[in-house]
Amino acid sequence: VTKIQEAAKAGKPIEVRHATRHAKKLLAMENWMKVAQSSRASKYTKQAMRKRLGLPPARNIGSKATKLAMKMLDRRLASIKHMRFLQSRGILKKGHGIPKMPDAMVEQTETQTVST
Repeated sequence: VTKIQEAAKAGKPIEVRHATRHAKKLLAMENWMKVAQSSRASKYTKQAMRKRLGLPPARNIGSKATKLAMKMLDRRLASIKHMRFLQSRGILKKGHGIPKMPDAMVEQTETQTVST
């Protein structure tokens, strides 16, 4: 555990030997997330990367956990794309993210007026 923590602090990639099938799939998802979030990779590069990492070609194929992870990743990618669009239009400044949606339950319970 200490070696992993030291490698993470140093910024070096963690070397994994004899990983289980599940661990390999998680590492593949991590690598795919890095590629998918970059704006430099083209659509075809991303498709080739998915195939090389052994991930399903679409988000609706695979186990329930894989589907959920891909769905969350697609939503994240959509928000990143929207953020870059807003930054290019000058609506958002560079380095700022999209504000979080307010929680509906909190909005219902908290009121703006002070009751007397």
